Amino acid sequence: MQGWRTYLVGLTLLAGCTATTAQDNGAPGPDGEVIDGAAIDGDSGRSVANCGKKVGQLLCDVQLLGYGHPEGANTPFEVELALSDLVKQAPRPHALVLIGGAWCPSCKLATQMAVKQFGEIDGHVTVINVLVEGDTPKLPARKSHLDSWKKALHPPFAMVADAFATPMVARERLGVREAAVLVDRQTGTILARATSLAKLWPDLKKWAPKR
Repeated sequence: MQGWRTYLVGLTLLAGCTATTAQDNGAPGPDGEVIDGAAIDGDSGRSVANCGKKVGQLLCDVQLLGYGHPEGANTPFEVELALSDLVKQAPRPHALVLIGGAWCPSCKLATQMAVKQFGEIDGHVTVINVLVEGDTPKLPARKSHLDSWKKALHPPFAMVADAFATPMVARERLGVREAAVLVDRQTGTILARATSLAKLWPDLKKWAPKR
């Protein structure tokens, strides 16, 4: 059953990848321009063509697996998750998407920072940690990497990676590690982006003042 669901996820994502416009040609740009129209409007379910990595664009959607409940440290592992759903269903006004690699020490430190200072933004920001790389930048993150980080860091937030059928797609659509992206929960629009959580933190506190 799990293999069949994974196959369906692959077909779904393949359909999204083929729905590119002639303008973007489905190719990611170096500065975060339009990727491939894969983001989903949570209200209508329609694909949109202006997803990307820049402030003001919609965060590109991607199929994921992992521990997906936004504040669920003890929730079960799930095979089918969509980043758009995680953002849309977040119980806070904004979502902070941490993009990292399992092999990356600074990415792990960023997650540690998010865990340690979670109380300063809890109530305003839901954190979603996406591992876009595994043991090396050339390999996808897998369940074992998520389990290792959860055991070591005890994050009170979602921790996810590429779906089995679509390795490295998250890296292509969201960007290479390390990055921190603040997203409006209702629209999926990128409000702020930085190359690390530490650099984003001042902007993040403006959007999510300490209670």
